[in-house]
Amino acid sequence: MKLLKLTLLLISMMGLTACGFFDNQNKLGSGSDEVFCTDASCDTTGLSSYEAVPVETFAVLNQNQVLKSMVSCTGLTNVDNATRNLYEGSKNSFSLEGEAESVGAPMWMAITSLAGEVCDDLVAQEAGQSADQRKIFSAIDFGQGPANINALQVASVTANMARSCWGRDASSKEREIINTAFFGDPADNNDDTFSGNNTQETRRAATFLCAGILASLSANQM
Repeated sequence: MKLLKLTLLLISMMGLTACGFFDNQNKLGSGSDEVFCTDASCDTTGLSSYEAVPVETFAVLNQNQVLKSMVSCTGLTNVDNATRNLYEGSKNSFSLEGEAESVGAPMWMAITSLAGEVCDDLVAQEAGQSADQRKIFSAIDFGQGPANINALQVASVTANMARSCWGRDASSKEREIINTAFFGDPADNNDDTFSGNNTQETRRAATFLCAGILASLSANQM
């Protein structure tokens, strides 16, 4: 269930990032590449739902940059052998030269898996540090269960990850998506959120927050 929630978070994040890219470029009609922008939050005034919007070319991290970028922005100092092996085994799924045309399901599945492993390594690293030594999880108490994680702590992790790996603050809509993914939908009484007093679940919760941001398009775009 938590893997499903992570997948939904990533899909939502990638959709928002795409729309944000168009807005930030503010160059509709000046580029040569064509992409589809059909999400309700995109500004498609005067366009049909399936009309291609020309935008300036963008690039994604290539296969030699993906792991280095994840390690650098998170502050991870020791990459586990399992993470390195996953990266080496997934290399062919990553973009060869960073071209936008290489973006597809196999690539994002590989990025998602790698982000999860990197974040797992990061959680193990920072859980053994004092709060003032941590780069990302300074607000999280790894000695308590996830039931003790509140919205301010999630906001702190989100801000640290976004600034480090996106190079910007998360938008209000992005923060809303992350909070809903983490705490669940209040209208869904059966929603499987992080709860209880198991400290291992706190680590899983921290990995979830980290990977949702690290595997998004904003973190893997040049």
